[in-house]
Amino acid sequence: MNQIPDRELIKKSIDGDGQAFATLIKRVETRLLRLVRSEIADLTYAEDVLQEVLLDVWRGLKQLRDWERWDAWALQIARHRCYDFFGSAQRREEPMAHSDLEPIIDRQSGHSGIESELLDSVLNVLSEAPPDQAEAARLFYIEGLTIRQIAVHLERPEGTIKRWLSNARSFVRSRLGLRKIRTERRKTMAFEAFELERNKREMLRTIAACREDRAASIHLKQSTGKTPPDELWTLTHLKKLWLRGGTIEHLPKEIGQLKELEQLDLLNTKLQRLPNEIVSLSRLRFLELSDSEVTELPEEFGCLGSLRVVILHRNRLQKLPDSFGEMGRLEVAEIDFNQIEKLPDDLSGLTNLQVLGLGESQLAALPQSIGELTAMEELYLGANQLTELPDEIGNLERLETFQITRNQVRALPSTIGRWTNLRHLAVESNQLTGLPPEVGQMTELIELSVSNNQLRSLPKELIDLPNLEVVRIHDNPLPERLIEAAKTGVDEFRQVLSEM
Repeated sequence: MNQIPDRELIKKSIDGDGQAFATLIKRVETRLLRLVRSEIADLTYAEDVLQEVLLDVWRGLKQLRDWERWDAWALQIARHRCYDFFGSAQRREEPMAHSDLEPIIDRQSGHSGIESELLDSVLNVLSEAPPDQAEAARLFYIEGLTIRQIAVHLERPEGTIKRWLSNARSFVRSRLGLRKIRTERRKTMAFEAFELERNKREMLRTIAACREDRAASIHLKQSTGKTPPDELWTLTHLKKLWLRGGTIEHLPKEIGQLKELEQLDLLNTKLQRLPNEIVSLSRLRFLELSDSEVTELPEEFGCLGSLRVVILHRNRLQKLPDSFGEMGRLEVAEIDFNQIEKLPDDLSGLTNLQVLGLGESQLAALPQSIGELTAMEELYLGANQLTELPDEIGNLERLETFQITRNQVRALPSTIGRWTNLRHLAVESNQLTGLPPEVGQMTELIELSVSNNQLRSLPKELIDLPNLEVVRIHDNPLPERLIEAAKTGVDEFRQVLSEM
């Protein structure tokens, strides 16, 4: 199979070749989809965001300088699109010290009556600024675009965009005066207190309407108080509860009264722990708790016997309870970006687990029982502190994606030769000095990424892999001829490897 190199596909895509772009995207679509779905559980919304990502990638290729790392760049675009979806201003790319305009222009909830007059003044002043600066400020503060998106839109480097925004702020300060801005901010703070009380009343009305209609789902944003209203826990018929964002720090034990609950979404809160009573939600199938401050899960967490999907990205978890290994119906566990140092010794009960994400944490070792997760199809362990893998990991014979980038792994066990269904093997940025010849048994392998290791040679068994399309071996002490051949294409790589 003569694989077209990424560089050639990028060049053709820049020239407007849609088929080349589709081929290029196919090489990263699995990772893009996983990233977006890990952030956005609703499939409809996730697909919308993914389309926006693809459009951003298409438009941004002209500005891309490092074609070797185009896939990492595409994933970064996906992350920013997900952050934009939730309106999380603090996670966007922002210029330094933009606080002078932040109080005036609220990118999340529109403009209040008190702010609108001052906003008009700001816009009038900006209309007198140099056109480039005015347009950059409008796109950033009014339209809510990130610096990267503005750079693509205006076809200018990001550094230029940041300079224009800085100059625009200085222009506004000189015309309006910082004192006026601060005075208006104090007025705004008083108005915000009124808004909080109004939001609370609206939340209570929503709960009352849900009770009257016996609606199966309710969407609330906790924008006032540290605990949801007591009235919420009387909705014992609820099947889906979205309680996202805001100030929530505590869930009362009364949550255990929602016996019919099947989906619980607590994204982007200030929760530090879950009440023990949550384990009585025997019908719960989906739990989202990303972007919070949770430090531990209840010891009896494994009693959530119906749970199929749990998403716990970006919390402060240091461990998982032993009962986690007993969740026999769990299919997807996304627990990336935490501080987990050790997994439970016994994971044998996770007989249906298909996707496990434990990247960006502090794992130093994997238990031998990892080999009993025989339903596993995707395993993500990037950016931990792993130095070795147990031989038992070879028992994961259904595995299709294995990612263990940015660790300290020195060798891969020969048992990975049993991964005959593996399609994506990513072991970049480790301490590998060689690959076991058993990789030649991975007949479904499409992508092999072993860049930035200590590899001095590669097994010739790679030549016979029939479905191999992508080989990344740069930043290794390998012969330069072999590295360049891999960049050119798989056929060239096979030819050069066969001659060594």
